[in-house]
Amino acid sequence: MSDLERRLRAAMIAAAEQPPAGLMQAIRRRHRRHIRRGGTAIATAATAAPHAAPTRQWRTRCGPAMRRAASPQGLPPRDRRPR
Repeated sequence: MSDLERRLRAAMIAAAEQPPAGLMQAIRRRHRRHIRRGGTAIATAATAAPHAAPTRQWRTRCGPAMRRAASPQGLPPRDRRPR
C-alpha cells in the first residue's frame, strides 16, 4: 500500500466518525468574529480617509502662494525699505 492509499484510507475513516461536539457553534462564532473584524476595518478606513487626504485649505496655505509671500519680492510695497 502506497503512502497515498494510507492517507486516503485515514481520511475516509476520519470522515465516518462523528464530528466533535459544538463544531457548528464554533464555526458560526468564528464567522461572526471574522465579519465583525472586517466591518471594523472598513469603518476605521472610512473614518481615517478624509483626515489623510489633503484638503484645498491645506494646499492653499502650503502651496506656491505662501512661498511667494515669504520671499522679499512678495512683500507689499509699504514693508519694503530702501537700503
